[in-house]
Amino acid sequence: MKNTVLKILFITTTLLFIQAKTLYCQKDSLMYETEIETGNDEYYNLKYDYLEIMLSDETKLLKFALQPFKPSEDYTFLSLTMQAAYEKKINSSFSIVNEINSNFLIDKETSLHITHYSLGTRWYPGKKKSIETGISGNNCNGYYIGLKASHIFDIAYIREDEKNDLFHFFSFKPTPEISLGIQQRLKKRFYIDVNAFFNYSFFDREFGYGIVGLFGISFNVDD
Repeated sequence: MKNTVLKILFITTTLLFIQAKTLYCQKDSLMYETEIETGNDEYYNLKYDYLEIMLSDETKLLKFALQPFKPSEDYTFLSLTMQAAYEKKINSSFSIVNEINSNFLIDKETSLHITHYSLGTRWYPGKKKSIETGISGNNCNGYYIGLKASHIFDIAYIREDEKNDLFHFFSFKPTPEISLGIQQRLKKRFYIDVNAFFNYSFFDREFGYGIVGLFGISFNVDD
């Protein structure tokens, strides 16, 4: 367990650092190292995991993620977000993302469950150059700028504990949303997706913004 945690921390730190810099290679130089020089099997295992993540091609991802319970500032309610998503690369820099999000809100008197569908695209700047220079595969790792229509349709259930009444309703409120974030695979199945978003609801005439931090599992479903 300890080695697994150390691997995840090492890979996460290394990948985030690499994403923030541009790497250059010299055509007339070559550097290599052997196990004898390092004398550490764990070192090679970590480097192999890192290279497998960065250089793999993953053009179709099925993702399941969770945003942990988050209390309000005065701790009067808790919220939980679960997401199921399918992301498909349409070329080296862009992808299409389908999302189904379920939001649970529980306070002292009411429980609320809203499920909504979103459709959008993501642009991974620098991904094409990284693929051409051989430091990345055609995958969904890295910084991105997202544009989507959220809340294309909502299904909500509201229960009032005191009255024990259940209400539900259906709404159609496509909301344009732009985001800036980073998505990164951790090990073979786990990944993180963190972004800051800004949107505007034409139906409610309100601006919205926030930060989303998702941790989950993903599966490469390439044909």
